[in-house]
Amino acid sequence: MKHAVYCATRNLYDAMETAAKSLVANTPVDKVHFLMEDAEFPRPLPDIIECHDVSGQDIFDPEGPNANCRWTWMVLMRAALCHVLPDVDRVLSIDCDTVCAGDASGAWELPLDGCYLAGVKEGGKSKHGLQYVNMGVALFDLEKLRDGKADEIIGVLNTHRFTWPEQDAINYLCQGRICEMPNRYNSMAFNGEADDAVITHFAAVPMSKWWNRPEVLEYREMGWDEVMERHGYAGRGKVLFASNHGLARDESLRAVWDAYDGPKEFAKPVESIATKRGYPVVVVDTLTPYVPNKDFALVNIGHGISGGKLYGFDEQRAGIDPKALAQTDYAISSSTGTVGLVAGQFGISEDKVLPLGFPRADWYAGKKKGDGGSFLAKYERAYLYAPTFRGKNDGDRLPAIDWEMLDSMLEDDEVIAVKRHYFQRQPIVTGDVDRIVEIPTAEGIAPYLIDCDVLLTDYSSTLFDAYMLGKPCVLAIDDMDAYLDKRGMYFEYPSRYCTRWLEAEGNEAKLLEHMRAAHVTGMRHAERELMVKVADMCDGHAAERVCELIRSLL
Repeated sequence: MKHAVYCATRNLYDAMETAAKSLVANTPVDKVHFLMEDAEFPRPLPDIIECHDVSGQDIFDPEGPNANCRWTWMVLMRAALCHVLPDVDRVLSIDCDTVCAGDASGAWELPLDGCYLAGVKEGGKSKHGLQYVNMGVALFDLEKLRDGKADEIIGVLNTHRFTWPEQDAINYLCQGRICEMPNRYNSMAFNGEADDAVITHFAAVPMSKWWNRPEVLEYREMGWDEVMERHGYAGRGKVLFASNHGLARDESLRAVWDAYDGPKEFAKPVESIATKRGYPVVVVDTLTPYVPNKDFALVNIGHGISGGKLYGFDEQRAGIDPKALAQTDYAISSSTGTVGLVAGQFGISEDKVLPLGFPRADWYAGKKKGDGGSFLAKYERAYLYAPTFRGKNDGDRLPAIDWEMLDSMLEDDEVIAVKRHYFQRQPIVTGDVDRIVEIPTAEGIAPYLIDCDVLLTDYSSTLFDAYMLGKPCVLAIDDMDAYLDKRGMYFEYPSRYCTRWLEAEGNEAKLLEHMRAAHVTGMRHAERELMVKVADMCDGHAAERVCELIRSLL
């Protein structure tokens, strides 16, 4: 069993609890012991924590030479762990000014080979033939210390004063029986930080400088319920999430990120996964490069059914390495009806395509107008224009709609919100308008999609999100030939996607007529039939299912 121990007087209880949270959240430790000066901790603790009241201990003389040192008498208790924990044979002792950021299991697995303890060597003190280790993190063989060595150390501490009390005494009396611990388990700034640090020790750093650091604050604010949830997956490895964009831009990836409660990290760009190792599972929402000697399970949750095809994806796979596609272990499809299509995209067998649904659609499930909290909700007829991004390879232009003319035709209970793609740098709306509002690119589309009545788009996969919300759509197809020539669509466009489409340039009156009609009639049979085919698994639980897949691969 993996036992850990922290020692603290009352003024250090908060630090001790924070340090223990970080350890428990990331490491499959079996029991954590708090040596403290109260019978009960001032806050509820999970069963994994066992408190030991040592305030009445009679091991060390309260008037002894080291009882009132600057580190308080509690540090002396580390020299008496074999007596305080009589049923424990091996324990990892950890200072309170530490934070554990990864699985520390390896510290318990160090071979002691007949030594009393293992610790990280302090270079400045290990000289003149002396092997001196820091006690901030130390692995003790309590069974061996019971051979009389612990009592010898206790006796010396009760009769001789030391600069670094129990640390000095243990080091001096255990010479020749100390194993060296890798400094990744006790990474200290004053003694050389480890590049692969698991436990960081803020030794010699004032508490005012480390107490509010992000890696410490995370566990200060984390409740024990969340700590224990993460503990359930500790030791099974972190999951790497990767994208070419930030999490704020990747709706599907962020939905799974938010739902997954195990240890995880985010990497940008996705190409970086080729240099990262040690992650059992990598989750991406975009295409990945070929990774030689791939040693992880690759789950792709992007590029299922979307508006337009990837460049030559199905036909020529232009610019795409087939080996990179084939290394996908699992690809997520939005429905049972698109498994074969996704398998063809990646060049993988259908049993590797799992119809788990659109994770990003989880946010929309069950939502109705007003739930988005946007200004669109107060209008009787709210229209949202959200075109896809056009690069030089697929049209490279947006419909030149006369926004002033369209604005002049809107009635008091009507409004149009324009949400350009976040790659689109230039504003779309031109002219002097009152009822047409362009939304900043920094804002997400979800609140406006939820609160609109009709979506106006072109080739964007936002169309599917609108249909999931029961919103009818109108398509602007001004540059359809140029776009389809370079990009293509999965089904016959536009008839299989929508029943209302037009060339919007110069047809502003007809465009508004289409949007008003869509508001009255809603989604038609063709749109509902499309959703049955491409989104029958979009029930609000897609991210949960992807998380279950991730856990099964750990």
